Amino acid sequence: MKKNNFFYRFSKILFCCCIIVLHTKVLTLCSEEVWYYVTKNILRTAVPFFFVASGYFLGNKMSYSKDINDSINSYCKRLLLPLCLFAIINYIEVDLQMLLGGIYLAYNNI
Repeated sequence: MKKNNFFYRFSKILFCCCIIVLHTKVLTLCSEEVWYYVTKNILRTAVPFFFVASGYFLGNKMSYSKDINDSINSYCKRLLLPLCLFAIINYIEVDLQMLLGGIYLAYNNI
């Protein structure tokens, strides 16, 4: 039976919101100093959190696994599909931007 870790679940939600705010640039309406402080010091803590959490769960899975190589291979295969999918989407978007003559589809200058 898996343990229900409230702090981890709450942190995931909080840091997912940080990543959304970082990528959507919602706070650009604030002054430049506030945006810089919030972006560099608060919102960017989400990436290290997910990196550490991912390593923790991989290590936990490997400690109970009989074959470490199988654990790592299944973990990498599970992450490879979304990585390739979003890389292809990104390349299509960049190609469309270049074909349309510099019209930015994702990041409009405000």
